[in-house]
Amino acid sequence: AEYGRGLTAGIPEYLWWFGCDNAYSTQGLTSMGEFETARDTLVLLKEYSEKHNGNGRIIHEVTTNGQVSNPGNSQETGHYITAVYNYWRWTGDTQTMAELYDTCARGIEWLLGEMDPDHDMLPSGYGIIEIKGLNVELIDTAVYTCQALYRMYEMSKALGRENPAYLEQGDALRKIINTRLWDEKEQLFVDAVGTPAQI
Repeated sequence: AEYGRGLTAGIPEYLWWFGCDNAYSTQGLTSMGEFETARDTLVLLKEYSEKHNGNGRIIHEVTTNGQVSNPGNSQETGHYITAVYNYWRWTGDTQTMAELYDTCARGIEWLLGEMDPDHDMLPSGYGIIEIKGLNVELIDTAVYTCQALYRMYEMSKALGRENPAYLEQGDALRKIINTRLWDEKEQLFVDAVGTPAQI
């Protein structure tokens, strides 16, 4: 059966598809004019994410026989939303952006709902660095979520569905990142926030 067409992570070891890798790679594809491959990749990730998760969460990894071994790290959902936005800005393909928009909107709901049980706007879960035990509030997930909120606002406006809540949430999360995740003493952003037991 044909499962879809999209950019793989790389020969020889990774001949299948990844959410995180392709959120990066589709930016390179669009800058080179490889619009069709970028589009197909984003659509493939959306289709498998909807089939496997159904809640806007973007999968981490799907093999060429359709098996999903990781339903998605938290960072990948915000990252994917920005990839959709970047594809749309490079190509002007509003039709594809519109097709992907509802999945992106559900992704924001998942990040700030299920993945934020303490309602502090910092989604929990694994991020780019997949180290056992780092299933906490991570700066990469926070930053990608903040960026995704601003992107969602721009896309909602372009579709005639302007949603000021995205802009307000983005501003609120940016403030949290620059205060709660900033260590004044060390003059650095912290990597993770969690309880002593979690860490």
